[in-house]
Amino acid sequence: MDMTTIATLSLLVFILLVCWAALNDLVRFEIPNAIPIAIAVLFVPTALLLDWELTVILKHLAVGGGTLVLGFLLFMWGYFGGGDAKLLAAINIWTGPDAMYAYFFFVAIAGGIFALMLLGFRRLALPNFLQQIAWVERLHRGRKYIPYGVAISSGAVAILNQIPSFELLFLVS
Repeated sequence: MDMTTIATLSLLVFILLVCWAALNDLVRFEIPNAIPIAIAVLFVPTALLLDWELTVILKHLAVGGGTLVLGFLLFMWGYFGGGDAKLLAAINIWTGPDAMYAYFFFVAIAGGIFALMLLGFRRLALPNFLQQIAWVERLHRGRKYIPYGVAISSGAVAILNQIPSFELLFLVS
């Protein structure tokens, strides 16, 4: 299997997992542990198959580990959900040190936009036909909670071309 095929397959699985996390968080206010675990685990065989040096792989894992510590601190202080912390760390394994800041920037932008949209949605009266959809009604009345997994996932999609494993797929000859 050539490098482009490996990167393409990894990209497709990565996007599916990231979208699954966002959808789960939006609908259930929960990100199942299996999703960030799968995202993190997928990184190692991808990096090895792309013939990355061990030091580069370790740097990426260190970025993910550092993000996990930061995420759990935010969780302990009540600013973040546990699933959000794990998802952010798993995705940051893929960004590594080079794309980490761009990723955080886009997560913050997406989070701000999403929060404003959600606040506007919650201020409006929910039409009767939408009140019949349990997850929409829960999202509407969940005044305290914002499914931040949507922003975390959006940030990942926004910087796909900067994630080292996928860069070669976005290069135009």
